[in-house]
Amino acid sequence: MLGQAIARRLKGQREVVSAHGKALFVLSTGRAGSLSCSRLLKLCPEVDAWCEPLDSDILYLHAIAHRCGHDEQIQAALKRGYQAARGSKVQSAWSRNLVYADTSYDQTFLAPQIAELFPNARFLHLVRNPSDVIYSGLRRGWYEGHPNDPFRVKPTEGDPIFDQWGALSNFEKACWGWNRTNTWIADFIDSRPEGTCATLNSEDLFKANPESLKTLFSMVDQAVPRAEMIEMVLKSKYGQQKKSTNDTEAEQLWAGRDRNRMDEILGNTARKYGYEI
Repeated sequence: MLGQAIARRLKGQREVVSAHGKALFVLSTGRAGSLSCSRLLKLCPEVDAWCEPLDSDILYLHAIAHRCGHDEQIQAALKRGYQAARGSKVQSAWSRNLVYADTSYDQTFLAPQIAELFPNARFLHLVRNPSDVIYSGLRRGWYEGHPNDPFRVKPTEGDPIFDQWGALSNFEKACWGWNRTNTWIADFIDSRPEGTCATLNSEDLFKANPESLKTLFSMVDQAVPRAEMIEMVLKSKYGQQKKSTNDTEAEQLWAGRDRNRMDEILGNTARKYGYEI
């Protein structure tokens, strides 16, 4: 039934034949610097870089992938759906002998289908300090009536936290979402062939850390652009959050947050990437 629903939703969109060009897909929680990452990659004329985190078709597929992606028939439908939704962009880049790069966070749980569609794809895990991601999410109203909440990562039946979900605070849900997404990405990265994946901390990119920049551009087989070009992109602070009506409530929630509870939910994963709670 879900496979048919995916087909109906994407009816009329053209599927393209998968090819073997070069492609990079950035996987993250969102609010991790994906737009800045795209802008950095755009500095290379040989790279066709995109960041479209509000594509409704991809959001729909992404939510199904997380909740039902273990089912073989649904996996096949997700692959066809992704090809219909994004394939023309990939094919357009390859027809011009460009590397296709997509930094949109809302394709993260579609990574297995993407890997099957594009055998030469590379993947970059972009990790940001959970405190920054969660506070940003609270300011945006995550898990509190945000328009994209129906597509947001949630526990599936059988998950230890599934029965408790309704009683959790928005803060706890955001903590769980950061942890689940990053542990899932790490497991996926570990399953991939050596040399096809990398992991970067957002903060290192924001600071123009030379090794991090080298890693980013090596993923698309490009030299690091000139320092002044990098600085121009990073000074622009793409994706920086503007003040919103949720700010006061978010500040109160953040000021009263339970650090012990945060550590309980995501502490081990955070420390793996060098973050202290």
